[in-house]
Amino acid sequence: MRRELIELYFDGMDIEMLGWHFEVKTFEIFRELISLFFGVTALKDDPTAPRFGKRWECLEDSELIRLHRRSVPVEQIAEHLGRDPRGVAIRLINSWSVTCPPKLAKTLRLNEDQVEILMENGEQQSC
Repeated sequence: MRRELIELYFDGMDIEMLGWHFEVKTFEIFRELISLFFGVTALKDDPTAPRFGKRWECLEDSELIRLHRRSVPVEQIAEHLGRDPRGVAIRLINSWSVTCPPKLAKTLRLNEDQVEILMENGEQQSC
């Protein structure tokens, strides 16, 4: 199921359709993708974050993607942007800005023809 989930995500299937396809709720899809992509199993909302619940700005999105591509953990990105970690992870997933960690790609036997893999040096390898 995980391999199929990752492949369908990188094929462009949105979260709602993934939920429908696997017959689970969207929050379960988010939870699984967050676990797979970021190695985090318990991200929670943090309403005390300075920008929690506020509209995302273009510059924030650019910084979010830049930091993610440098392999900065979502918790550190969230702190830097004044956001909560769960919101950062969901924003990355919804914008299809996520890259597949090399270890996950190897475990699921995925290659760069199927997914975008973040190489060890922080460079992105496109499908």
